[in-house]
Amino acid sequence: MKGKRRDVSVEEAIALVGGFGVAQRVQLLLCGLSWAIGSLQTLTVIFGSIGHLRETYDRIQCVSSGDDDMPERETCERALEKHNVCLLPRSHWAYGDSGQTLVSDFDLLCGKQWLAYFSIMMYFVGYVAGCFAWMVLADRNQRRLCLNLGRIAMGLFNILCATAPVLWLLLVFRFFLGMSLAVMMISAFVLSYDVMGQSWKPYTGLGLQAGMAGGLLVGAMLTWILPQWRWLSFIAGVVSIVLTVMTWRLMIESPQWLLEQGRKGEAMFAIAHMALCNHSKPPADAPLADPTLVLSNPHRGVIDIIKNARLRHRIVLLGFTWVATMVTYVSIIMMFDAIPGDTGTTSSGMELAFTGFTYEIPGIAIAGLLAERLGRKYAALAALVECGCCLIGSSILGRMVHVQHALIVASRFGIAAAVSSTLILSWELFPTIVVYQGIGLLHTVASFTVCSTPWLALAAFNLKSALVPLSICGSLCLGAAIVVTLLPETKDVPIPATIQDMGRVPAVGMAATTSHGHHHSARVVPIVVAHE
Repeated sequence: MKGKRRDVSVEEAIALVGGFGVAQRVQLLLCGLSWAIGSLQTLTVIFGSIGHLRETYDRIQCVSSGDDDMPERETCERALEKHNVCLLPRSHWAYGDSGQTLVSDFDLLCGKQWLAYFSIMMYFVGYVAGCFAWMVLADRNQRRLCLNLGRIAMGLFNILCATAPVLWLLLVFRFFLGMSLAVMMISAFVLSYDVMGQSWKPYTGLGLQAGMAGGLLVGAMLTWILPQWRWLSFIAGVVSIVLTVMTWRLMIESPQWLLEQGRKGEAMFAIAHMALCNHSKPPADAPLADPTLVLSNPHRGVIDIIKNARLRHRIVLLGFTWVATMVTYVSIIMMFDAIPGDTGTTSSGMELAFTGFTYEIPGIAIAGLLAERLGRKYAALAALVECGCCLIGSSILGRMVHVQHALIVASRFGIAAAVSSTLILSWELFPTIVVYQGIGLLHTVASFTVCSTPWLALAAFNLKSALVPLSICGSLCLGAAIVVTLLPETKDVPIPATIQDMGRVPAVGMAATTSHGHHHSARVVPIVVAHE
């Protein structure tokens, strides 16, 4: 006799059709490409604004005003040798790389360099505004629609930036460019996670982070080959639009979001689509259950996270860790051009950046391995200590050119591993019902502090030394390493489904494992987490 038909949750349906099949891999690849474009975009904004800034000074040329200008020319050449060009009348010199960088295009030398850094800050401020814009858009609109709108808008604003005739207009376009980037990257994050099986969700961020590292690597190559900021911005815009057109129909909408919107038929179609791609059968005899647990639970917002003492404690500790990792991650990129300048070496900041980005992908892979073998907390701890020590060492050994460069490159390995392992740890420290809200709060706070990074880079340029910024970033990483030790380990520990479940008596035993003995995700049952 046939058993009684049982409704299943979205997570159970995904497990039945395959938690990491072809459908999930294609989705992760497409979302990773979106993150790659996002990092490529950020790199073109940074290096298009302040890249080769010291070389811009070296390429300034004296301008001849006539046949009897020998004294003026000699005065100009002496000023160039002493880097005192700003003491000369503006008509006596010209840029040798006119139009190549933002500085030469809009004449931002001689007390106006801060405007180039301000343009980067406007981009990051726009990104923070985009985090709030996504919250508004995603409440009623499909995640897939938000992703495509973000990519199209990013492409259009990139092209507008490339054709901006005046600086103030460029600042406005960069603000909206940052907003578009945030909408695109957060949508890609959610879409990649929502189709994954439970055992793969904690590691999904590693794939996205690898896409980001790949985008930085390609961006460094492009900037090296084509150091024209307008062309770089235009190319990034076209690539974003082309990717949207090519992948518009390939993305799978979040079945959980569809179900919560009362569109059960579309949610079941999304599950069936995954089953088809994974060469499995959709759960026809097990229809999707209504999301009563989520919709009827009053404690599922950001305010509820802050009100809960245990989650509030985690938010504070994780918040500092996220701030330290993101500020350090971005600051090192913006200081690449300043670091060779204070050592006297002939190598360019772009060469240093390219080498550093090459080390990020191995760092991400090692983070995943350590998180699975040693634990999430200890993987983050090791990565933060490695990065912090490298940055502190590079600030102290600034006169030893090759040693400093080696330490800077090694720090990219550590910071990439730190970002990846911190994301895994953060994902497992929140109950299932508020995990997106918790990650979103951490991401927004950290993005807000990233707005300060252009001024750290400006300090490095004005001081003609990266000693202070590198020391600050290194100290932040070591401080975050201490903070991480205060967080609970989440490896093999069941995760609660709701905030209310956190108060139950701890269950004895480990998380479920597969038949092959591999770790299966702990985010499956409404029990409790480890003691803190």
